[in-house]
Amino acid sequence: MGKIFFDTMTKQDLDAVHQIEINNYPVPWSQKIMLDCLLAGYHSIVVKNQNNDIIGYSFLMSGYEDSHLLNMCIDREYQGKGLGRKLLQYMENICIYNQSKEFILEVRESNPVAQKLYQSFGFEQVGIRKDYYKTINGRENAIVMIKKLKKES
Repeated sequence: MGKIFFDTMTKQDLDAVHQIEINNYPVPWSQKIMLDCLLAGYHSIVVKNQNNDIIGYSFLMSGYEDSHLLNMCIDREYQGKGLGRKLLQYMENICIYNQSKEFILEVRESNPVAQKLYQSFGFEQVGIRKDYYKTINGRENAIVMIKKLKKES
């Protein structure tokens, strides 16, 4: 697979990021939502391969005591290679740098692969958000997960 690296997302990256979103989610975010995240100053990160192609991304909103992973995706052809774990670790490092006490996310009930990744990373289920996600046929519940973060010594 070669080397990968993380970079700050720019407006010029949005077409490629949105294409990954469309390719991987049945009800994708709009490009406007992604632009709004950039303009709001959220931590917007792209994953690039050795050819400088964007192969993944994430959006993280940091608040006073917590950080919330809003969206994260590795393009389908690169999944299963540990890149999701690396991106999640990168995002956790941002949380720690920002002195967040908790790292929060939601995951679809129908996405056991992502649930397993988050659990293996130390996230614990703390609740359910009823009908949180849109689906092709209606709505789907979200599992709310939190990881307590330790302060750096």
